[in-house]
Amino acid sequence: VLDADENIVQIGFKNDILVVNFWATWCAPCKKEMPSLNTLAQNMKHEDFQIITVASGRNSKKAIDAFFNDYNLVNLSKYRDPRGKMAIEYGVTALPTTVVLNPNGIEIGRVIGDIDWHTVDVQAFFKELVKMK
Repeated sequence: VLDADENIVQIGFKNDILVVNFWATWCAPCKKEMPSLNTLAQNMKHEDFQIITVASGRNSKKAIDAFFNDYNLVNLSKYRDPRGKMAIEYGVTALPTTVVLNPNGIEIGRVIGDIDWHTVDVQAFFKELVKMK
């Protein structure tokens, strides 16, 4: 579990479509959507596409690790934002919130609330975004 800072999206993701998912260990909708987000990451692993998860607020490293183990989230990276700085910078007002950034770090999409990331339409959408980047 790495601590996030406001520059996290610029480190190592410059050529990728970046999906930043803000969540918390106590968040029921987050628990519901994380397995499908993990599957999307697995299905897109050979694309210029990255998903990073940012545990926003008071989530201990131990709790984050336990959450990832409980849900077998092996395809997602683990960051935390204990003071909420990154969440504030991205205007996150509810959890989960997912922000989609182009390779220049510009927001091109946002989902507030949980969705099923493991659908044919969602995967096709992101494959098209990668082609257009």
